[in-house]
Amino acid sequence: MDTQKYLREVRGKISTLDSYVEGEERLLVRLTLNVTSAQLFLLKELSPEQVEKIEKVLKRRMKNEPLSKIFKSAEFMGYEFYINKNVLSPRKESEILVELVIKSAQGMLTNNIKGEEKYGKNGSKLKGDKSKKREENSTAQDRKASGRDNLWGDCGRGDFSVSLDPRTNNKVPRKNKINILDMCCGSGCIGLSIKKFLGDATNVTLADLSSEALKVARKNAQNESVKIIKTDMFQDLKKDEKFDIIVCNPPYISKKEYDDLSTSVKNYDPEMALVGGVDGLKFYRILARDGKRYLKTGGQIIMEIGYNKREDVQAIFEKAGFKTSAYKDFSGLDRVIVANGE
Repeated sequence: MDTQKYLREVRGKISTLDSYVEGEERLLVRLTLNVTSAQLFLLKELSPEQVEKIEKVLKRRMKNEPLSKIFKSAEFMGYEFYINKNVLSPRKESEILVELVIKSAQGMLTNNIKGEEKYGKNGSKLKGDKSKKREENSTAQDRKASGRDNLWGDCGRGDFSVSLDPRTNNKVPRKNKINILDMCCGSGCIGLSIKKFLGDATNVTLADLSSEALKVARKNAQNESVKIIKTDMFQDLKKDEKFDIIVCNPPYISKKEYDDLSTSVKNYDPEMALVGGVDGLKFYRILARDGKRYLKTGGQIIMEIGYNKREDVQAIFEKAGFKTSAYKDFSGLDRVIVANGE
């Protein structure tokens, strides 16, 4: 069968799904046949055996099952992660959460490193730094080599791209390392992406209540040096443990919102990873109430929020003594809150 004709047929079917993503038909075929984009482009005809394989996957997709659950794999921040029914499939919108953490950690690390250059309070170089051009060139090379030359793709977020400081790839004295806690880690894609970007400059801890989710996180963390803890929020953390940054993508959907979710989410993502109590704010209250005691001086809680929860979440944290700021996602919707401790 002609490949392009068949792709159009597949598109005609899956584009009727409420969870369809533009161009998904090509990804479905590529993943099924285990070929690259270039190889698919050069593939003029599909054999009956290939079509049969694709049709089996297409049958599952037409039930609104996400490709990440069909293939047990998802791309996030340019990395592949193992995914199954016990964890959320990572969303593109969550990448802003990771990039905010990386940017904040780099600022903290810069302030921790003593030596040849002087920096401002926010971690950026002071005006007149002669090494700025050199570091910009080095940063561009690092990003190109990592395959993340444009972290925001075509999303128009160039004003908030992460610049990788070459020094963060070197050995950093233990006292200068940034301690990061990924609370409600699920598959671990958030904390592990941070670790992959910042390497030895960080100590990353992954924490979750779900034993099944932590099995997924461990599988994804096989090649990374991270700490993994089973805990109901902060309950089982050591009382003297302190972090520079607590990052969290908690369950934040209300019970009413859950009832209205697409079947692509409700039928294939675990409810405990989605629902944050009656009003969706349960875990933000816990973060605001208990998080500060686990933060170092000047530490931050950086968390994802539902598009309609910015005012409520900011009110919760500001009442607890935090200073907050909000950031929007690729669609211009409120998506992340940064809460600064004392």
